[in-house]
Amino acid sequence: MRTFLSPFATRLRVLWVALSLVTVACVLLAACGGGQTTASPTATTAPTPTPAPPTPTPTPSPSPTAPPPTTMKAVVTVNPATTATSGPATMPVSAAVVQMVENPPGHYIFQPASITITAGSVVVWIDNSDAPHTVTSDPGAPSAFNTTQNVTQGKTFALQFNQAGTYHYHCNIHPTTMKAVVDVTS
Repeated sequence: MRTFLSPFATRLRVLWVALSLVTVACVLLAACGGGQTTASPTATTAPTPTPAPPTPTPTPSPSPTAPPPTTMKAVVTVNPATTATSGPATMPVSAAVVQMVENPPGHYIFQPASITITAGSVVVWIDNSDAPHTVTSDPGAPSAFNTTQNVTQGKTFALQFNQAGTYHYHCNIHPTTMKAVVDVTS
């Protein structure tokens, strides 16, 4: 019986080794992606830059017959991508832009920290940082103002200043680093 098992055991070992080698080869081939290579790189499309929105030109408004009010007007914040226009837009006589930025990392500021405008001008705050902010007047300002909601990344808040005076303001979320001033002249 021993002579019969010996050739059978030898064949079984050879078969087992061959099967193991085939299994290892299949696993390696599958891990390497099947062994296929591409002769040329695949084409990808490059991102196209988004064109900047057109710069509006201010149109003079007719001279008022009554003196301007002594309160400020809030300008509605809109998202141009989702807002449909219903008629011609009018622009204020002048506008100033204040950016909310992170400089250095973790330190948020209003830039510029001080601006001077004439009464009737609009200030537009743009959040160019990754954090939400508010625009809130300090106590003692000629007129109080505050954002109705947080201004988030890429969004704006605008306010028309009709009364001359010095308006100190801050961000309620970052009150120690985000402080600034709007000086309104008549």
